[in-house]
Amino acid sequence: QLGQTITSDYGATLNGAMTADGSRLCIIHSLDVLIYDLQSNSKGDTIWVNRDHNKIDPGIDLSIYSARVRMKFNSMDGSRLLFNIEPTAVTKVFHYDTKQTTKSWTQLGQNIKSPYSESFEISADGSRLAVTSNATSIDAPGEVNVFDYNSETNEWVLVGMSIKSSSSSIGDGFGFSINMSSDGNFLVIGSNSPKCQSYPYLNAFNTRECTSGSMEVFNYHSGSRRFQKGIPNSSSSDVNGNVLSLAQLVSSRSIFGLHFTMSGDSSVLSISGYDVQDENAFVQMYNLDDFFYTNCIVDVPDWIGNGICNDSPPYNTERCGFDGGDCDRKPVEGNSACLVDWPDLIGDGSCHDFPPYNSEACEYDGGDCDPKKVEGYADCFVVDTEEIGDGSCWDYAPYNTEACGFDGEDCVPKSVEGYPNCILLQESHEWIGNNVCFDWPPYNTEGCGLDGGDCNRNPVEGYPECFVHYESFIGNGFCHDWPPYNGEECGFDGGDCDRRSVEGYPNCLVHEPDRIGDGNCDDLSPYNTEHCGFDGGDCLS
Repeated sequence: QLGQTITSDYGATLNGAMTADGSRLCIIHSLDVLIYDLQSNSKGDTIWVNRDHNKIDPGIDLSIYSARVRMKFNSMDGSRLLFNIEPTAVTKVFHYDTKQTTKSWTQLGQNIKSPYSESFEISADGSRLAVTSNATSIDAPGEVNVFDYNSETNEWVLVGMSIKSSSSSIGDGFGFSINMSSDGNFLVIGSNSPKCQSYPYLNAFNTRECTSGSMEVFNYHSGSRRFQKGIPNSSSSDVNGNVLSLAQLVSSRSIFGLHFTMSGDSSVLSISGYDVQDENAFVQMYNLDDFFYTNCIVDVPDWIGNGICNDSPPYNTERCGFDGGDCDRKPVEGNSACLVDWPDLIGDGSCHDFPPYNSEACEYDGGDCDPKKVEGYADCFVVDTEEIGDGSCWDYAPYNTEACGFDGEDCVPKSVEGYPNCILLQESHEWIGNNVCFDWPPYNTEGCGLDGGDCNRNPVEGYPECFVHYESFIGNGFCHDWPPYNGEECGFDGGDCDRRSVEGYPNCLVHEPDRIGDGNCDDLSPYNTEHCGFDGGDCLS
């Protein structure tokens, strides 16, 4: 036994938590939430120690709710504790601040609403969390919301938009189980009908409708600050887009998608389920790399494996399966170390300023490129050094790479000064508060202070929930096809805008379907939303 037995006059709930290294645990003890650390006493014995400051006030009556409280530590150092209170439909994060004289546990950020929540996750460093909503509801589609902590405002800020199933529908049970990689950049989300989420699913009455389940994978795209659907690496019947449906389990009448765990590096997935036919539970292990390009983050996922070689990183790289098998690298005559898809481009007199052409192995495009070192970036060598940090995002390698500071941070969305929740590329910051109303998202939003005060929200007669900058636009015979004008609260621009379906996107209704996937990013709702495939993929680049 490790340490002493911890006893309680009331009883300690099983709803506890432990850090990854097993040195800290949290339990509900005599109606208190207490933190214990594993230490050695003066005799050299290993004991669990609780000090006065190692106590958390969850803000609820534990005599009523203790059995419905779930907790989880961040795995890095156990300094943050995710705390989910099911009846109150909120999730909280507590932080142990060693810099304070009291060294106490205090709540970090605001309460996060999570109705009908079943699962939650926190990254290893405690800076990102994911919570589910409506995962057990029969009246709404399930969703997962990811939040990043903003230390300047002490707020949890939503990352992108709510994540929903690729086949989102009311009562889909999406989010019943979730797992997050240690770095917070990879998510696996399970779905199963709310009717099948507890032991009654074992009854013969429910057997037929419950023999199903699925898991969906999502990668974080730092450029767009969104989680995008994972990219499949095979045409296996087990994979449909970003959905891991496991045809063998479906055909054997098994229930899965209820519980699973994932390794911190997102390489191995453990799935538990129930075989209705043989009436036994099971656990199976899978290598996720057999199904998905787990580390492939690209602007346009549909380009991977589309039959055309996109001969530039990150598409034509090993982590993306060399553009999903579309590219075939060949050695250059006289330089076997240089492998490219178009050997004739090497030394043709034009600088192809991206790897592998402009690389040391290919002698910098056969001498056509003359890369220079960029001051302040020891490993950054580019042809045009003035493009680094010039205020415009040059979104291709080697400029927009980690070695070059993501184009001298020009390609990193940042908070606008004075508006911590307004995240834009640096080149767009000057539009906020420039005395011109940019009357569309993300500028004219609460997060950006209604374009830094340049835009107003005026009430519209006949639409009590409609507030816009130009109220005369509503119902003037011309469709203003962006929010808040073309929204339900404003009667879809007072009836000026129609909603038409888009082929291939069953839940996408827009005024102009031809704008979906036309090669230009319409960066506003409803076009640039998950339902419309982020404008048919145009806004993922």
